[in-house]
Amino acid sequence: MSVSRRKFVKTASAAVALSAIGSRAQALATSEIFIPSGPPQSTNYKELAMVGVAAAKAAGARRALPLPVSVPSHCALMRGAATALTATLHGTRLAQPAIPVIHNVDVDEHRDADAIRDALARQLWMPVRWTDTIVRLARQGVTRFVECGPGKVLAGLNRRIADDAACLALTDPDALAAAVQGD
Repeated sequence: MSVSRRKFVKTASAAVALSAIGSRAQALATSEIFIPSGPPQSTNYKELAMVGVAAAKAAGARRALPLPVSVPSHCALMRGAATALTATLHGTRLAQPAIPVIHNVDVDEHRDADAIRDALARQLWMPVRWTDTIVRLARQGVTRFVECGPGKVLAGLNRRIADDAACLALTDPDALAAAVQGD
């Protein structure tokens, strides 16, 4: 696909939409997220991902990189799924949390079951307010953040946000043992 076949459209919200005309590959780019669709192995997909990175940088992003994800969470593409999730959650009994839970969709603590359901559904399609969440937790006295799951991206982000806090990533059994022991 040649560059001349691409069309960029800027909207008032500073979103950038990209369409690959005449191709099965389509994409959506906003100031927060860029998602090419199609088989990840395809040339078009890789090309569109790099175009998305360039569009994000042109829109003012300090850093942009392709991330392998299985679903386009935290963007408007998931709004329909959030509606379905809301219906499912309304039929689900939720207990009041035993400990405070800060939802990173609105950086707030919700204790009421309906407010928790609403926050969970909004989290599916709204941007993650990670920095605000970590700042709030640090201000509340949290001094240790432990990332559970593959990789160390969040631990690295947390180090930059809450530089006085210990930030660990559970990447292997030794890291888990160190976290449990408090090292």
